[in-house]
Amino acid sequence: MSHSLVYDETRPPVPGRATSYSWRDERFQEIDYTPLNLTYGPDGVYTTLEDMARWEQALLYTGKLVKQSTLQEAFTPGRLSDGASIPYGYGWNVEREDIWHNGAWLGFRTYIIRYPVSNLTVVVLSNCAEFNADRVGDAVATLYLEGR
Repeated sequence: MSHSLVYDETRPPVPGRATSYSWRDERFQEIDYTPLNLTYGPDGVYTTLEDMARWEQALLYTGKLVKQSTLQEAFTPGRLSDGASIPYGYGWNVEREDIWHNGAWLGFRTYIIRYPVSNLTVVVLSNCAEFNADRVGDAVATLYLEGR
């Protein structure tokens, strides 16, 4: 993963970095970013689709990043103190046969959905606030799964 990093303002700018936009006043306008929030994680991780694919393969299939038993625990619905099950594991929504997580920061929208039984992962990355990454990811997954 040679094109991924956690960025902070002490480093040189990231070349080719996507800027986030929102539709305002009948045109796309860049959404102003301020480093004063000191948030690193939801907004400071930069990667490419190629590196995301490498990460996905290493995470799910090699055991190099996370032991399979730990990964299985992360993909298991949580339990409340009263014993009730909730459709959220350790950072992942685990409601049906799929496992997913989405995110939003300024004008960026992300969605990753996994179908472990079908060996399918769909990743959607957008830099437009109005873009519905979840809907697009689900539609892509549906097209693939129905075509099998």
